[in-house]
Amino acid sequence: MLVINLINKNTKASRFFLKLLFLSFLSLVLFSCKTLPKVVSPDTVQEQLWQDIGSGILFIQQTLPTSRYILFKIDLTNPKVSIDTNQIGDTHTKGKFLSSFAKKEQAFITINGTPFDFPFSKLLPIYTLVGIHIKDGQEISPANDKYGAICFTEDQKAIIVNSQSQIQDISNVKTALGGFWTILENDTIYNFNPFKNSRMAVGVNSDGTQLFILGVEKTKSEGGLTYMECAEILKEGGASKALQLDGGGSTGLYTSQEINLFIKSKRPIPNVLYIFLSN
Repeated sequence: MLVINLINKNTKASRFFLKLLFLSFLSLVLFSCKTLPKVVSPDTVQEQLWQDIGSGILFIQQTLPTSRYILFKIDLTNPKVSIDTNQIGDTHTKGKFLSSFAKKEQAFITINGTPFDFPFSKLLPIYTLVGIHIKDGQEISPANDKYGAICFTEDQKAIIVNSQSQIQDISNVKTALGGFWTILENDTIYNFNPFKNSRMAVGVNSDGTQLFILGVEKTKSEGGLTYMECAEILKEGGASKALQLDGGGSTGLYTSQEINLFIKSKRPIPNVLYIFLSN
């Protein structure tokens, strides 16, 4: 009541009160904006200059202030390109470093895949996958409905599903790996907590004939990219839908010695996605 009386009796006090109220509101808005998901900075999505390495495979490598990323675009209609994954145990799977997977199978590109858990101890490289793993049409690790997946059909089309329960509606799935969440769909970027880290993501174009692979390595402790920044890079590259795979210390990308592009994983992992290139 004292403030109301003061405003009614004194015009200067009324103006002062209104200015104070406006400044308080403005401060509240500005402060609140800091908690919103980070907008992709101009430095993150630089001009993408594709380099052709033949057989329908292009790549971009960019170095940013606190991270670097490698983006592949793969033409799945090229008969020289084929997709596969590793064989795993029905219950528990031994882990090994990504480079060991790649060198053993002599794959052209190898990346880490499905998130996993430690059933016994983090000191033992034995894991349980938290999500789908399909090899040669056989489901070895069951679907996790909370998460999405990347699937490849017998005719080598790539399909991203928002929930792994949707895989049962796709015919002729030959290979599938689980991920976390869809970050891009119908050219729309979804919002997540703006937490930066090393990342691994995959994307597809509208008809599933092109596969995009994005590996992000943080070069400083506070580095890396957010989910939204990954989605922006994939969208700019040509993907219409994208899925975040396991990241952090599991992030790994290995290529043949011919182009020698890699992101070294920090720990052993249980399953991978192979891209083979025949002569």
